[in-house]
Amino acid sequence: MLETLRPSPAPPPKVLGLAVRARHARQQRRTLTTQGSQPTILEVMEDPDYFGPWFQNPSWLPWKAFLAGVFGLPMTPEQEAIWLECTQRPAPTEAAQEAWMVVGRRGGKSRIAALIAVYLACFRDYEPYLAPGEIATIPVISADRKGSRTVMRYVKAYLAVDRLRHRVIGKPLTEAVSLTPRVQIEVQTGNYRAVRSYTVCAAICDEIAFWQTDEDSANPDEDVIKALKPTMASIPGALLIGLSSPYARKGVLWDRYESSFGHDVRDVVWQAETQTMNATIDPAFIAAEYQKLAPDKRDKTFAQNAVELLTAPVEIVGGVASAGADILGGDDPYSEVDSSKNIRERGREFFNKFGDIAAVGQD
Repeated sequence: MLETLRPSPAPPPKVLGLAVRARHARQQRRTLTTQGSQPTILEVMEDPDYFGPWFQNPSWLPWKAFLAGVFGLPMTPEQEAIWLECTQRPAPTEAAQEAWMVVGRRGGKSRIAALIAVYLACFRDYEPYLAPGEIATIPVISADRKGSRTVMRYVKAYLAVDRLRHRVIGKPLTEAVSLTPRVQIEVQTGNYRAVRSYTVCAAICDEIAFWQTDEDSANPDEDVIKALKPTMASIPGALLIGLSSPYARKGVLWDRYESSFGHDVRDVVWQAETQTMNATIDPAFIAAEYQKLAPDKRDKTFAQNAVELLTAPVEIVGGVASAGADILGGDDPYSEVDSSKNIRERGREFFNKFGDIAAVGQD
């Protein structure tokens, strides 16, 4: 257990009012500061007084490697090996400005995105950077408002732990939670006009591969991100998180993959199949669903719309590639892709051979 994660005095009862609770929150931050640096996200994730009960299964190890890299934390040798496999780049020494999760469904993306949002809301102090009346906002942005419900449910569950409950102001709303001091996590839609007026300390872009991408659409994903980035300029360490199962060779997610995957740059692109990130998924289920497909549709449909749980091939920004033969038995339908080439070349070759792919939805 972490002594630095046990600030005193105990949280005051809600009946004492907002002013007392706000004063307690300030005292808690001062206590943490005097005891040492703020706890890291991995410490909070593993501490039994915070989120440890949710993340004690060893299957969360790959996500711990992801978080260590995104926040510039030291890694164990095992975490470093996972990092290299999923990013094709060395472990970073500083925190990322953008992090993009390209992970198959049920891989745990939404839970990790919610964890990041709660950590940044509760263990960072933004008041020195806020003008009077200004609020640091963490928007959870989706193509439509219903799309953000999963992340928000996890956010509320994390904030219900005893150590954080006193930080919540009033009763959490369906689409927003206000916290002391001066932080709000809220649902927003992917609208480039709507995101412009906020002061953003972190942003969660949920299932971004499925946002609008056409230039003629009302809210192209690129325009939303361009409008969002300046709202983060006044908050040091502001973090942009994009998460999605893969879809096609277009849009912001594909652009970030092309520019940053495998490169030792400040932005992180993490790409992995569902079973890499969530070892509790039964491979027999995937195999059974694959066998239900018509033989002439197994090549592209396996990556496109076989089943909501199917994952993308490790070689590309989506689909199921060389892992298919090992999991499912028989010939790999993607064996035409030259495995002697590096991961980026194999990804492009796959797309050239089989066209745009769509490997399904969200956690």
